[in-house]
Amino acid sequence: MIFYKTFIIITISLFFGAQGAQSKGGYIKRGLKHCTGVCDQESICTLDQDKKYRWCLKKCSHKIDVKKMCKSITPPKMRPFLPYEDSSATLSTNEVSPLALLGLDMKFIKQTTDRKRLVGTAKKLLLVHEQYVRGKNIQKLSSKRREKRAKKLFREFFKNSPETLKIFDKTKQIPDEKMVVLFNTIKRELTTKYNKKR
Repeated sequence: MIFYKTFIIITISLFFGAQGAQSKGGYIKRGLKHCTGVCDQESICTLDQDKKYRWCLKKCSHKIDVKKMCKSITPPKMRPFLPYEDSSATLSTNEVSPLALLGLDMKFIKQTTDRKRLVGTAKKLLLVHEQYVRGKNIQKLSSKRREKRAKKLFREFFKNSPETLKIFDKTKQIPDEKMVVLFNTIKRELTTKYNKKR
């Protein structure tokens, strides 16, 4: 009987000791940062607090349902694919979100009279794809280097269509049907990756 009681006490102690060690292990893995007091605050839901939001999502979702808390403030489909940037540079990636992708179709192309802007949108998409799908961090690049990378990605996309590149070199425009192919291809790949991560 004494052996049995001792066994139960040891088992219970080990169980609670392991749970305590596990929670301490999580605290250490989070860089000695607490979830409570940060990730339970609605202030992390705004886009300007995106860095905190993503940290909470990654490190504290086991404790706090961050997605659910923030859903009504900034729905996931409105969040950019890439971490929110403070930069307002021409090729800032903030505008590329799952919701924004829905509007990139032939109707959008036909309505965009500024063809330079249309090419700029295509370049942004390609840059986001480069980081989000291919894992190459474009957000650390300066504006100049980002522009250079975007041009390269744009030309690479149309490398099997020399006629399209010839038109672009002459007019700085892309035929509508070729632009819709670019939009659809990149949209599909971004959406596929996004749906896998959810």
